[in-house]
Amino acid sequence: MSTVTGAATRIFEVEGGFPGFPSLSELTISAVDDHALFAWLQSPGDDGVAFLAVNPFVYFPAYDVDLGDADQAALRMEPGDELIVYCLVTMDRRHRRASANLVAPVVVNVSRGRICQVIQDGEHQLRAPLPVPDPPAPTEGPHRR
Repeated sequence: MSTVTGAATRIFEVEGGFPGFPSLSELTISAVDDHALFAWLQSPGDDGVAFLAVNPFVYFPAYDVDLGDADQAALRMEPGDELIVYCLVTMDRRHRRASANLVAPVVVNVSRGRICQVIQDGEHQLRAPLPVPDPPAPTEGPHRR
């Protein structure tokens, strides 16, 4: 499963909605950064509906997503389809922390234009802490003292 390649500005059909958003039928995907770590999943019909998502494999390399028969049918999967996996990010503003929902990843079938949120069985964390990145190293230049 890959990252956000080729998915930006395209409209994807949502299968089954998202919890709390049963009428959500379409989403676009827009990369937040040049490294495709984070993306916005946004409803093209409602600017107020947007989800921050993360590529889970960067932070959790051992993470694995199991797609059952119903999930594969919802995504209309065929052999060779390009899939992208995201995990929705929750921000805890009070504690200045972010976490990823590893229980219910969002799987995108880029080849078929479909998105489905998939519930995982097993020992996945609902709020897996995302590590805080190290601050950038100081650089030589006019702003350094």
